[in-house]
Amino acid sequence: MGGVYGVKNTIEAVDLGLSIGVAVKNARADGTIDAADVVHLIPAVAKVGPAVADAALIPKEVGELDAEDATQIVASVQSRLPELGDARAVAIAGKSLAVAVAVAELVSEIRKSDGVA
Repeated sequence: MGGVYGVKNTIEAVDLGLSIGVAVKNARADGTIDAADVVHLIPAVAKVGPAVADAALIPKEVGELDAEDATQIVASVQSRLPELGDARAVAIAGKSLAVAVAVAELVSEIRKSDGVA
């Protein structure tokens, strides 16, 4: 584990991002995205709460990321998308980290505008 924070919250945010990606992929399977595709978003909606609950910790987790933490994140990606090869899983995990940090920053800004820390 890389330091004090681990990667629990980061993995939850990565999982949200992956769930949205899978939802879009599934929605596009018939060549169009329309209201009928809302069903594909339901699994992603269930991931929002955990992904944002402690989102403020994500930059701290990512800031002290080590090889063991990175391995956990890649393993999380591989478990959600087992059809990926190792190189693609690593690439997607890297992109997912950027999304996780962006989600944390967005949630923080929205909470500030509502007067919530």
